[in-house]
Amino acid sequence: MFLLYRRHRSRKRQSHSHEDTRVEVPLIPGVDLQGPKFSQMPDKKLEEFVKGFQLSTEDCKDVMQHIEKEMDSCHTDNDVYLRPLLQNEVTVNAAFLVVDLGSGDLKIRLVKFKANKKSGVWSEHYHIPELTRRSTSIQLFDLIADCVKKFVKDHDMLGKDFRVAFVFSFPCENRPDLSQAYLTKWTKEFQCSGFDNKDLRELLQNALPKDKMSCVLDVKIVVNDAVGALVSAAYDDPSCKLSLVVGNGFYSCYINEQGGKGTYTEFVKAEMGALSVSETLAGFITEYDKELDQFSLDPGGQILEKMVSIMYLGEILRLVLVKLSNEGLLFIGNFDTSKLKERGSIDADDVSLIESDKTEHHYFTSFVLGKLKLQDCSDEDLRIVRYVCGIVSERGAFLAAAGLAALINRMNTPDMTIAADGPSLNIYHPRFYGLMQAKTEELVKPGTKFKIVCSQNGSAIGAALAAEARQRQPPVPSATVARAGRKARPWKIN
Repeated sequence: MFLLYRRHRSRKRQSHSHEDTRVEVPLIPGVDLQGPKFSQMPDKKLEEFVKGFQLSTEDCKDVMQHIEKEMDSCHTDNDVYLRPLLQNEVTVNAAFLVVDLGSGDLKIRLVKFKANKKSGVWSEHYHIPELTRRSTSIQLFDLIADCVKKFVKDHDMLGKDFRVAFVFSFPCENRPDLSQAYLTKWTKEFQCSGFDNKDLRELLQNALPKDKMSCVLDVKIVVNDAVGALVSAAYDDPSCKLSLVVGNGFYSCYINEQGGKGTYTEFVKAEMGALSVSETLAGFITEYDKELDQFSLDPGGQILEKMVSIMYLGEILRLVLVKLSNEGLLFIGNFDTSKLKERGSIDADDVSLIESDKTEHHYFTSFVLGKLKLQDCSDEDLRIVRYVCGIVSERGAFLAAAGLAALINRMNTPDMTIAADGPSLNIYHPRFYGLMQAKTEELVKPGTKFKIVCSQNGSAIGAALAAEARQRQPPVPSATVARAGRKARPWKIN
């Protein structure tokens, strides 16, 4: 049985090591899905500043229809093919090194199998400085190589050979057998140069140290975490056909039952966060979303992602609090709000902490505000902060539900399992999962049944399994290298 690792996480955390494992269903039940209830709700005047976050079921249906139309036009990444692995096909006592790049923290994991079963995942997190995230491909991969070298040394892996899977969670075009990948664009506050027409697998392979390590690290595949989560979950449960990532990004992967080639299964990747902004979606974009977008590295891009993913929820909350403070509705008196006005001073961990408050004592909310040098806040201020945090989280969960429901309806499978990745929202945030599931149940076609499992560490386990699958499979029929810039073909689900 795998264990759930829980702790308050900091985005600038030091590297750590522990045995990470999969969280079995059910996920954490939604804790009071309607949000905190107080004897007195905040002043009605603030409703004018936050009403744009309040989405009805009909609003969610409108967003869902917009997503479905976008699915018909384009915005898939591309299709990849794998021969499914059976439980008894994984090499006994096999171990894989997984390099995971998808946020400001680089994650390196050692995935082990014993007697054809997962025996554990050991991981280290290494912070990637902002300067490196905006540098060059050489500087970025040199840093990755240094972290791999440290991981290999710290885990007594010198002199041993490992197959390596590269989890690269940015939009890219993959070769159908996952042996090559080409970046199409940066998201999530990365903006490195020097990636034009460069194979990501080759970049990592060439950067990995060799002579001083006395071991061979053979990079086999490049996948994103949605593919990894789905492969991992489908390995345990063949009824799992869909994965959804609500982490630093917002995207998915599904199995197209009609799209396989012989014994190969077709996995279709989809960047839902990159869907274009129609008149429908534009109606739900608030002034806070516009300001966040304006100061991002990719203004006008990934709009839906910026309204849903964990990377931006804290900043949206901060912008609302600053507005309320400037309007004299919050932190009235001798408060120093200079820290609050710093971009990025509230992050997803803070949102999860505030949402974890269950009483009128507001302990966690006081702690978060204390980090912002906002001490001795009034009870009313604390209630307002919790209220705003709740509706920002609720909107994100409802928009994620609209995307998930659109996928479920199009796949038209009466009963399926869905792998959800993104621990900051699915695990640490006490309400996001419950809100998303409840709203999805309202939006899917009548009679549709689904079960969501949390794919904690699924991206690493699935990437290891995919590396094993590629090791065993012959070339995919009619496989051609997909180059960056190719126009994505329409979604096709029969």
